[in-house]
Amino acid sequence: MYLSELLLRDAEAARLIPRDNYGWHKVLWTFFPGQEQRDFLYRVEQHTGALKILVLSATEPTPPTTLPPRIFRCKEIPESFLQHQRYRFCLRANPIRCRKLDKVTGEQRKRGLRAPITDEHELAHWLIRKGQQHGFTIAHADAWPDLSCPLTISREGRRSFRKKGLEPAHHASVEFRGILDVQDPVAFRQCVETGIGPAKAFGFGLLMLQPIS
Repeated sequence: MYLSELLLRDAEAARLIPRDNYGWHKVLWTFFPGQEQRDFLYRVEQHTGALKILVLSATEPTPPTTLPPRIFRCKEIPESFLQHQRYRFCLRANPIRCRKLDKVTGEQRKRGLRAPITDEHELAHWLIRKGQQHGFTIAHADAWPDLSCPLTISREGRRSFRKKGLEPAHHASVEFRGILDVQDPVAFRQCVETGIGPAKAFGFGLLMLQPIS
């Protein structure tokens, strides 16, 4: 795996990068010429006077020649990085629930209606379920939603544009921070590579990790 970083001043970002998450998605595709299937995740961070874009990919990216070399750097992640037992983590996710029962008619829908999860208890349980699916547990999870728990949740809205016709699409953004313990190294590695939750093409799902010895 490779972790890449683009650091753009606000003026550069305004000139080079589209204003929405789908625009970021299209720009980052140009870093992987010839690929038909996406094998990267990304995260956009706003800093004072600058934007930082982090990209995790299975293949080494090739930035366009129009991009100033000073703003891009890339490093290969060593195998040993994913061999730890415990990590601090940060995850920007788009937690949703799928409602198949119509509230008005009481009938079952063929396709469920996606709705963002906003309740902190439900958000905590959403992350617990994702951990169970992906081979990790949250340390001190029994403390939720106690303030002493090493889990911080913050929410914001992020605007994207769907591919067809550029209709506005709004994603509920939730930032999870805490400590996790790896239970299944194989499932955990796959989770790091492929991300967590929906809307990965729009900057969600990248699990940022810091090993704890």
